[in-house]
Amino acid sequence: MYLRRINHKQTDGNRRFYWALVESYRTERGPRQRVVAYIGESDEAVRLGIKQAAEGKDYYQGRLFKDEEEPEWVEVDIRKVRTENSLRFGDIFLAEELIKRLQLDKLFEELLDRTDESSSGRKAEIPYNILAELLVISRFCEPSSELYIAEEFIKLQCGM
Repeated sequence: MYLRRINHKQTDGNRRFYWALVESYRTERGPRQRVVAYIGESDEAVRLGIKQAAEGKDYYQGRLFKDEEEPEWVEVDIRKVRTENSLRFGDIFLAEELIKRLQLDKLFEELLDRTDESSSGRKAEIPYNILAELLVISRFCEPSSELYIAEEFIKLQCGM
């Protein structure tokens, strides 16, 4: 997939530019392109983010709680949108942001030591502060027992 700049001549003679996300595919008659989504007029940062997402690259999600910026809105034709292999994301991201905002991560780090008292000072495989955060997040997202969290919830979130 790639971004294509489309020139449009208006009735008053002026030219207008907008962007479209285009996908290439092969047919018996040779390569063809189809428009996956019309992006419209957008700045370089938005185009770069869309291009990276279309290529499957990791890109920065931005912080959920931005105090200084107003959100930008984009119209989407929901008849042309589909989802595949969806994973839950929003509730886990929100729980992690709340833990950071409430500074529970720092509290867990101060209170929980990395050594396991019962096994004579051996280092834990997973730090206890991370384990505490994981338990808080999983209880926030899907309240259930530790057994369910260990056997099912983590597998579901990792796509296993």
